[in-house]
Amino acid sequence: MQKLLENWRKLFENKEEKSKKLFAFDFDNTLVRTDGQVLHKSSDLRLNPEQWERLKLLNPDISEDDFDFSEFKTVVNPKPIKKTLNLMIKTIKKLSGDDKIVILTAREVWRPIKSYLQEEFDVDIEIVAVNSPKYSHLDGKGPERKASWVKKQLSEGFSNVFFWDDMVENLHAVKSLEIEHPGVSIKAFLVKNGAERCFDRLEEIEKFQQMVKNKHSRMKKRLIKHGNQPNVPPYSKKPSFKRSKSAPP
Repeated sequence: MQKLLENWRKLFENKEEKSKKLFAFDFDNTLVRTDGQVLHKSSDLRLNPEQWERLKLLNPDISEDDFDFSEFKTVVNPKPIKKTLNLMIKTIKKLSGDDKIVILTAREVWRPIKSYLQEEFDVDIEIVAVNSPKYSHLDGKGPERKASWVKKQLSEGFSNVFFWDDMVENLHAVKSLEIEHPGVSIKAFLVKNGAERCFDRLEEIEKFQQMVKNKHSRMKKRLIKHGNQPNVPPYSKKPSFKRSKSAPP
């Protein structure tokens, strides 16, 4: 029996050693900050990349023809985010075997990114611009396109994914792939203000639960406090408006 368990242990160890790793870094506000903005043609409203992505999420039928993206056909006044940029460079140098590293960006044009990294840091890396014509086959919009590309990599044998992005929606979309791919490990990292932290998909659910908890007493009073019925046995006590101990969170 002990020998059998030892064989299984070795099998799993070998499987882990042979697993293919995928490293994916967003560009804007993850590796580099730029002054590039999206311009609304009729109002001159200017949006940074995060504002633009959120606008698309809230207005899925919005027409991109009404906006000017010319500032993202170049890298405008770049300011490197040293921590994640250095991490990416170190990862490139240590890359081995069948492992893969890319920049996964929502930009439509990839060449300015590649030229900037080559000229400034002597870095040669594949740029996956999910909104470029090359990737028109990807499903969905916004965050779904990044997740669609990562999903394709999973089908090609990559079972350990490491993903850095500055937008929660992108991280959530990619991290959620673990649900339909139980044998896959996806580690996501949220980059904000030059620092990174592990992203847990459940954090957003917990925030929602906390919001419900904070409103619970007020909502319960709205529902049952204003009946004006007298308290008679066996209901001689006034009802509690506190949240049940068994209720999440």
